[in-house]
Amino acid sequence: MGGAAYVVLRNGRYKSVKHARLAFSVQSIYGLGNWLPIYFARDAYIRQMLDMGYGEEYTQKMMSVLPNWTLPLIVILGMLGAYIGCTIGIRMLKKHFVKAGMAEEA
Repeated sequence: MGGAAYVVLRNGRYKSVKHARLAFSVQSIYGLGNWLPIYFARDAYIRQMLDMGYGEEYTQKMMSVLPNWTLPLIVILGMLGAYIGCTIGIRMLKKHFVKAGMAEEA
């Protein structure tokens, strides 16, 4: 995903705020890699947890709060969070640094 985010930034010539926002949103998908075994290799993941000493009750409770339908939700909310975070950061930049003359308007 880092490569895709880089391409988005490059398309904005590294100066476009809109492209930067989109690049950070795309990059947020990178963290999803840690969760993929739960969704795509559930049985093997459960066996591994049991082999590591986690109890059956704990393992079943964990799987019950992570049904397969939550994967798209994690992706969408992660991207939305990154977009909102970028928007807040841009507003803070304008409010504090541009106003003080320490940075140019983005």
